[in-house]
Amino acid sequence: MAEPDLPGITEVRVHGVGGTRPAALLGVPEPRQVSGDAIAGFYRRGDVAGRHVEAYSWGGLTSRSGTRILWLLLLPFMLANLAGWMVPAGLAARRGWFRAYRVVMRWAGLAVTLDFVLLLTWICVDYLGYQCGARPACTQSWPAFLASAPEHPARRILLAALVPLAAIALLAALAHRSVRRYERVRPPVAAGAEHEPERSGAALPEGPAHRDFWAGERSAWRLGSAHVAAALALLAVLVAHTAHAAQAGAGVRREWLATAAMALGGAVLLGALLLPLLERHRRPERPGGRAHRPGPLELGLLAVSAIPVTLAAIFAWSQAAHPGPVAGELPGMATAVTAACAATLAAILLVPLLLGAEAITRRGHAAEPGRFRWCAPFVTLALGVWALNTVMLGTLIQVAGMTGRIAYAERLPAGGAATVAVFPGVRHAATFLIVLPALVLALFGCHQLAMYLRARFGREREQVREHYRRLERERPGDVWLASAVAGPGSPGWLGVRGWPGRVAGARRLARATLELDRPATGMVAGLLCLWPVLGDRLPEGAIGAGTAAAALLPVLLLGLLRSGWRDLDRRRTVGVLWDVGTFWPRSYHPLAPPSYAERAVPDLQRRMWRLHDAGGRVVITAHSQGSVLAAAALMQRECRPPDDVVALVTFGSPLRKLYHWAFPAYFNSETLGRLRELRVARWENLYYLTDWVGGPVRAASCRDVELDDPRTSLFRYGDPPPRIAGHSGYWQDPALWAAVSRAATVLRRTLRAPAAGEERARTAPAVPESA
Repeated sequence: MAEPDLPGITEVRVHGVGGTRPAALLGVPEPRQVSGDAIAGFYRRGDVAGRHVEAYSWGGLTSRSGTRILWLLLLPFMLANLAGWMVPAGLAARRGWFRAYRVVMRWAGLAVTLDFVLLLTWICVDYLGYQCGARPACTQSWPAFLASAPEHPARRILLAALVPLAAIALLAALAHRSVRRYERVRPPVAAGAEHEPERSGAALPEGPAHRDFWAGERSAWRLGSAHVAAALALLAVLVAHTAHAAQAGAGVRREWLATAAMALGGAVLLGALLLPLLERHRRPERPGGRAHRPGPLELGLLAVSAIPVTLAAIFAWSQAAHPGPVAGELPGMATAVTAACAATLAAILLVPLLLGAEAITRRGHAAEPGRFRWCAPFVTLALGVWALNTVMLGTLIQVAGMTGRIAYAERLPAGGAATVAVFPGVRHAATFLIVLPALVLALFGCHQLAMYLRARFGREREQVREHYRRLERERPGDVWLASAVAGPGSPGWLGVRGWPGRVAGARRLARATLELDRPATGMVAGLLCLWPVLGDRLPEGAIGAGTAAAALLPVLLLGLLRSGWRDLDRRRTVGVLWDVGTFWPRSYHPLAPPSYAERAVPDLQRRMWRLHDAGGRVVITAHSQGSVLAAAALMQRECRPPDDVVALVTFGSPLRKLYHWAFPAYFNSETLGRLRELRVARWENLYYLTDWVGGPVRAASCRDVELDDPRTSLFRYGDPPPRIAGHSGYWQDPALWAAVSRAATVLRRTLRAPAAGEERARTAPAVPESA
């Protein structure tokens, strides 16, 4: 691609969620790509108002490819990783407590991975391998390998365990590939300042302002190795334990293999718990200053984890035939599930215990509070566990129902050859996980509806009416204009009804975003407190409806995946979730969807450096999530030239409204106000009161400007009344382009000519080799 002229003022537009195309960002049909690749890159159009105009399109990192819809399956892991970054600001200021917090959150993330392995192994080993594999009529509709050992229950268990083994291998492969594509991209630094990061981003007290925050390759390798090794170890323990229990009636051969597999598997699990404690990592660098594979500790743990898997496989395959009929659930599975669930619950409950203890002992460490409750990490983590267990229990019911008629009992009745035994607790748990959250969400919806109606028909509506009447009085009259707020008999009245109420209602709905913690906290509190009391005492009608709804969830999920694979618009809608949830590095759960910011932030920094070295200045025009990327790129002092000066125009920005609310330790008035010291000559932030995402920044370095939405209440006769723009209408607002022009004017005073022979300082290519 030909490099365009770079001196002068360059406006770089950064889109928000949804993956806006470069043509839509620039307003031309075929913009020219000047940097990057097909996944993410910079595009340029003709000059506007004396400035170059480029667009940074990063939608390919989250939603453009059809395979991105499969990330929906990793939602529980994403929530577990997101929960770690919701550390309260006061706790982050205390070094010892913060370290303990990181350890506990990583253990909780590991518990989520093991919970997934447990549930998947339970479904495959019990209902497919053990119960279905013993009935020839059942195996005809399933893969043939299930019918290969009808008289060997231990072998059937082993063969069915190949499914979770393949799932673990797939997760490991996805993590490996995404690390190479995302975490390997490094922020630019001055020539000669290259180095290997020593700690993960979560352990850096400066947060996104530290130059190593977006260089998480080494940390991703370490945590990923721990999760994969622990998953293999748990699978080996489950296979050895259940195969031993299933073979007890016919005599157990080589029992020492099962004992060794379980003991060594437990040792690997212990090692996986200890590995995240080692946050510092020093090791030789490969040429270029970047590590590209796990270190010796990680490789050693992965190698050892293969031993219990091998021992469990040899033990299960060497057992003698046991032709007795299947009498019910897989022996030993109840014990394994109970123990694993207790361990998972204990790991998760460590989080609120730590947060509570820190809050009690806090003395003189008060920090700027966020709107989100102090238990936000626990609530978000618990929501991930809830989503995982709800879908997996629904899958269990579906799979069991496909293999025969379900009997919710541990033991089968006599003559139940085509009956599948399912623990009664599965039915109760699935119902409770469906019914209680549905009730909480219904109550929250009713509350929001009441608040909306109150705003639409109450005092707030009159405030909107008075505001627009005042604006109309300030504008010269026009006989062809009608008013959306004029009353009967007033000039310009066309009988428009409800317009002020709709505006007032939109403003109220925009504030509802900050109340999402209420239903989330209510769901988690209800699940924890009411399950011991109501878990097995629900009405039979509710149990039947809840079980049916749980069984329907996997079908709906598959339908969503199928439609998202084929439909780009549907994929973009789902991709909004990833645009928000995958901003942070994978420092707490390495199997979560990759962080697009690991590449997007260095891309922005590298482009700004290139434009600077050509004698140019940059105005970043950032919408929604793009403003978060822009702020993160500007926070890192060492990743910009020492004499660089930029201007920033943000609109619909969630920096304060959502990010300070949910991540107060990393986005607060202090960190955002520091941008003025980082050579941001002007920062203007535009927002609507009807925007459910954006709002004021309230930082010393930023000038907040509230815009009217709609811009006016006047419209021409025959046209519809002015529409509410909400979150996506800023691009058509003239106030935005006036703000960009003001920023460009400020930067023109700082322009310089490029020095002869000046070269750009850099350390890494714009994209990794595998991208």
